[in-house]
Amino acid sequence: MTTPRYPQISPFMRQLGSVPVTGRAARVVRIALSAALLVGAAMSLLAAPVSAMTVLRASLPELVETSEIVLHAKVRSTRVHDRRAKGLAVFTETTLEIIEVYKGDAKRLGKTFSWEMVGGTAGGMTWTMPGMPTFSAGEEVVVLLEKHAKGYTLTGAPQGKYFVYRDAKGVARVKRRFGDVHFMQRDGKSGRITSAPHAVKPMLLHPPRLDPTLTSLRAEIKAAVLVQAAKKPAVRANGAPSRVLPRARLVPRTAVGTRKP
Repeated sequence: MTTPRYPQISPFMRQLGSVPVTGRAARVVRIALSAALLVGAAMSLLAAPVSAMTVLRASLPELVETSEIVLHAKVRSTRVHDRRAKGLAVFTETTLEIIEVYKGDAKRLGKTFSWEMVGGTAGGMTWTMPGMPTFSAGEEVVVLLEKHAKGYTLTGAPQGKYFVYRDAKGVARVKRRFGDVHFMQRDGKSGRITSAPHAVKPMLLHPPRLDPTLTSLRAEIKAAVLVQAAKKPAVRANGAPSRVLPRARLVPRTAVGTRKP
């Protein structure tokens, strides 16, 4: 597996002006402070906690479109790689047992998939990126992963992981858990990025809202994949984009090169 040399940063975070930390200057202590770099000078009026990760909120279709692969899987194992001696950081390799491929080449992926994320416990110390989810062996998850030059990372940071559980009736449902995360949103008209409002808590007299089912999430992801595929131009067998030629228009013989008497 290729060794990533910088903390994986999602495009949704890059839109906020984040800068990947590279080389020997990427000391582990900066990882905990990386969230502060995600808010540019334009955000100076917005008071976000320094210990929180700031990301751009994205819809599920947007996350699916950015993702290289989307998997329903079970976490087989996690393994920590301490690369501080090489001037890098501590990484955790997560290995999944694939249940179903929602997006991607199932034949190429095979039965398992592994990727690395910044963070982990080594030498009696724990390194974390605020807001980034972690994985535990035995968990059932749906993950959206985008590809970068050094490997893969969760699409939209914490927005790229769904935890799968069964309710009292045995129905598989999904939930996302956001810890130290401060969400931003982009105004559709002006393009200005502002702080996203917090979700409204339900009133006590109202029944609790049920989490989406795994079946409904799968359907939404598959629909988004189909929409994305429809946007792409058709490709020939040799890999070149095909060109749709206009239909030939039949011209009556009497109208071609004839002159009325």
